[in-house]
Amino acid sequence: METLTTFFLVLHATAGAGALLTGTAIGFLKKGDRRHRLLGQWFVRCMLTVGGTAFFLATVRPSPFLFVIGVYSVYVSLMGRTAFGERRTWHNIAPWILGLTSLALAVWSIVQDTSMMILGLVFGLGFLSQAVTDIINLRTAGNSRRVKLIRHISWMGGALISTWTAFLVVNIQVSWQIVLWIAPGVLGGLAISRAIRRYVGPSPANIPS
Repeated sequence: METLTTFFLVLHATAGAGALLTGTAIGFLKKGDRRHRLLGQWFVRCMLTVGGTAFFLATVRPSPFLFVIGVYSVYVSLMGRTAFGERRTWHNIAPWILGLTSLALAVWSIVQDTSMMILGLVFGLGFLSQAVTDIINLRTAGNSRRVKLIRHISWMGGALISTWTAFLVVNIQVSWQIVLWIAPGVLGGLAISRAIRRYVGPSPANIPS
């Protein structure tokens, strides 16, 4: 069992590194071109692998926090990848799954009252907020290309934020570790807002074809 766990741990780390490299590279490429699409496909594959291996590791070494991170990784990757496609039933179900697991993480964090309580609350409530926003957005915002582009940028940006967060907290050990957990989300959120303003603009006419 230990050998299998080690294999999944290595696979998890390798996929995370792949997601970090491909996702970051996409940020510097022309949006919508062949390289963007190709690297985007690999980014999603890496993120799904990260999520899948996180489920296994969270079961072998019980960690509700890691399990919800896995749920989030799969959620934003699949939602972002299919944002421009036809709406499926699972698109409406997925935010509820994220919301319920995130709420469970927040409650678990309060009950446990450990050093992970603050992080569990921050991430649990943060993911819950996104899930609620997505549920409302999917019901009321329509499906114009402009709306789909905003969703794509937001979901894929969220996926990249999670990879940077994991990279920083695993490889940098400092007394103010909580900053490494929070900063990528704050800075990444600002970057997502900037990207939406740049590529979406105030009117559909500004959307690249």
